[in-house]
Amino acid sequence: MKKRVTRVAIVCDADCFWYVRRVALVKYDGIRNEMSYVCDRPIGTSYDTLDEACDAAMAVHEPRRPPPTSSALSGARLTSASDCWVPRC
Repeated sequence: MKKRVTRVAIVCDADCFWYVRRVALVKYDGIRNEMSYVCDRPIGTSYDTLDEACDAAMAVHEPRRPPPTSSALSGARLTSASDCWVPRC
């Protein structure tokens, strides 16, 4: 079973308030050569800082886990800043 990923968008309005929204649909516009993101559900309310908005966005994600038998990830560690698996230096 494939794990469903929750995509979010963090946007800032003209008054410098930050908002986090769940992305429902991503469409490619070939004419304008750009992606369009359709949001459907707010995550929280307005936030005063980008850090607060990022905390709210990360709260809807679970940390990624490496495959249990992957030899390529032996010696890997989970970094708190990026929340992804990277090889140990």
